[in-house]
Amino acid sequence: MKPVIVITLAFLSGLLLGHGLLYFPFTIAVLVAAALLASGLLVRFDRLSLRRLALIFVPCVLGIVSFLYSAAYLLPDHYTRILPADDTTAHAMSGRIVSPLDRDPNRTAFIMALQELDGAPASGKVRVSVRDEQTGLGFGDAIRLSGRLYRPRGFKNPGAFDYPSYLAAQGIYGTAALRDAGNIELVLRGRGIFRTIQDWREQIHRSFLASTSGAGSAILQAMVLGEEGGLTDEMRDRFMAAGVTHIISISGSHLGMVAVICFGFIRALLFLLPERIYHRLTIHADPKKIAAWLTLPLVIFYTALAGGQVATIRSLMMISAALFALILDRENGLMHSLATAALLILIVSPQAVFDISFQLSYISVISIGYVVTLWNDLQVKTDGVLQKMRNSAILIIIISLSTSLATGPLVARYFNQVSLAGVIANMIVVPFAGIVVVPLGLGSGILSLFTHHLPLAAANQAAADAFVNVVSFFSRLPFAEFHPPAPSVFRLLVYAVFLVSCAGYVRSRLLYRFKPFESPSAVSKSRVAVMAGSGAALVFSLAFSFFPGHRDRVSFIDVGQGDCALVELASGRKILIDGGGTYDNRFDIGRRVVAPYLWNKGIRDLDLVVLSHPHPDHMNGLTSIARKFHVSEMWENGQDPGTAG
Repeated sequence: MKPVIVITLAFLSGLLLGHGLLYFPFTIAVLVAAALLASGLLVRFDRLSLRRLALIFVPCVLGIVSFLYSAAYLLPDHYTRILPADDTTAHAMSGRIVSPLDRDPNRTAFIMALQELDGAPASGKVRVSVRDEQTGLGFGDAIRLSGRLYRPRGFKNPGAFDYPSYLAAQGIYGTAALRDAGNIELVLRGRGIFRTIQDWREQIHRSFLASTSGAGSAILQAMVLGEEGGLTDEMRDRFMAAGVTHIISISGSHLGMVAVICFGFIRALLFLLPERIYHRLTIHADPKKIAAWLTLPLVIFYTALAGGQVATIRSLMMISAALFALILDRENGLMHSLATAALLILIVSPQAVFDISFQLSYISVISIGYVVTLWNDLQVKTDGVLQKMRNSAILIIIISLSTSLATGPLVARYFNQVSLAGVIANMIVVPFAGIVVVPLGLGSGILSLFTHHLPLAAANQAAADAFVNVVSFFSRLPFAEFHPPAPSVFRLLVYAVFLVSCAGYVRSRLLYRFKPFESPSAVSKSRVAVMAGSGAALVFSLAFSFFPGHRDRVSFIDVGQGDCALVELASGRKILIDGGGTYDNRFDIGRRVVAPYLWNKGIRDLDLVVLSHPHPDHMNGLTSIARKFHVSEMWENGQDPGTAG
């Protein structure tokens, strides 16, 4: 294993250990002492070299310290050090907007870097939401506002999404909610190249709104600009059921598509140049290197145009690593380049290791890189157009299958969902998006900056509508959607060991078969043992989950204001009493809180649902429950919701 991969894995292990260490620095001292003792014994008996020991031990310790430091360190003037945790008074705040605007039909949200609090210097990021879709604000604006600072609150149910930790990983420890944009005073308009690009983004956004409509318009805004506010919960559920939810967020797959499109387009342009100019350009550089160099700034520009979110920038670093591997003639060292990119990301932002988007994007890229590298190592012959098309189709199928296998357990853990249609859907949806929807939408959007209207609006609408229809078709397949309990960390680790050992087994077998003189042996016995052992452990752990205890149990589910209780009887009957809810129903408690709790307990059918009384904080959450679960019987008191007091 190459040193950069060893260092990256060691640093990653240190971050994970740092997350699990509760008593700093005592636990670190004990851990370091134990590691030194074990390492000394390994070196003494010639089981480990000092160089390899340093490559493992030093990055691991640095990872532990880095994570603990990033999680605990806040400046003395940080607002969490100034205000008590239970503070509910209104404060005058001044700061600068440091994120693109996140809009939906009901509100606008952004992140503000605090500069003053009640007239005194202060620091820290605050997530501000305004009940107004149009605020006239933008990235880099200096603003002043008055409002209450709240500590983020999540739901305390087992396995629930940890919203405070999600924000804390971004350096956000407080939120503010304003009734309208009139409570915000613009002090100074933002400037700079990034603000200019954000203004272009806003202009393209307005062109999409004016020239397209319905679900197609929402999809174009999400896939081209990263504007997801127009996506309804129903649309998100369709993409999730089809196993293609990654395609509606600007992530590694989007940047990869844009990079491939730009790379291919530039290479085609080079070949169309007059022969004399072409030879002069390529006398000192390979055409693919020229294309890679020119692709890089275009991908950087698209990253900024798509909002420049943290997750997108991380994806940009991974795409850049792949391009530099091409430029430096390191195509076979793609995995090393990706490991370097991951190491840089984690050094800059240690908390990223627990970010959902980073985990899914990076694992997807790793699986694609592994397949492509193996494909290149096998030197698959591509003589003739038909054979090239056949091999390309086979490669797409293998990539779709590998990414689904690699990311499936994480999707199950975070979203309680596995799409059995995802492997097939990705083979059709991803090329459709990469060849038609994104290039057409992005090209038309950039042209709209000059024409002040959206060119090819009808073509964009037709392509986006067709795209939505294809996704809807896969989402309606009877086997598409499955909601398993979230797998434990132990099962994820066992699955990872099993998958990696299987990948190594397949690689060894293929190389030994097709290139026997370059492969020393078919498969090592140790690899077979690891694969068999991890596979057996995985099967045993899954089988154990099918034998739940049979006893009466009542669970009160945290739904915020309101009530919700689950009654599980020893006979196997499941009874849900009330479903929580909010008065304006903008946050679907049933879909986001109650349903995941039930899925985590392996419940997909309810024998009885009881509505005690039709108040919104008891009733509204049951709408999604009735839609997502098979309910045998429903009881309610007959009271009219309009007259319930």
